[in-house]
Amino acid sequence: MKLNIMRLLLALTIASPLAHAAPNLSDIMTPGLWETTINMQIDGMPMSLPAQTVRRCVTQKNLDENFGLPKPQTQGNVTCKATHMDRSGNTVDWGLACTGEGTLTADGTATFNSPEAYHATIHMTGTMQGRQIRMIQNLQGRRIGKCQS
Repeated sequence: MKLNIMRLLLALTIASPLAHAAPNLSDIMTPGLWETTINMQIDGMPMSLPAQTVRRCVTQKNLDENFGLPKPQTQGNVTCKATHMDRSGNTVDWGLACTGEGTLTADGTATFNSPEAYHATIHMTGTMQGRQIRMIQNLQGRRIGKCQS
């Protein structure tokens, strides 16, 4: 169970400011190859986890369609659904609720500094194997070029 929740958390983090954003990001985000660095802090951990960097191709179609329509995500017996999505200018706020083996709620805010850079913070709380978990993720994203064909 712990692995299912952790995998889903990582998948949600990688997708987060983009996949759970308010409809139509095309006026605040440029399509292309995006690199996101994720720093994660978990309460009770004696040391910080190493930062993770991921790359993802974001197309115009993603910005126009898919990213404005968050869909439930499931990993094992855990399902997460969007609870709210709001956009004000270049800032997007969203929330998620996960149920199944354990529970988790997440609230995030992403601010696009330009159409080619954003920073985001995600606060997560819940239970995993009967234990309380609290996590903060800080993300820095930037467009690094065109998508590879």
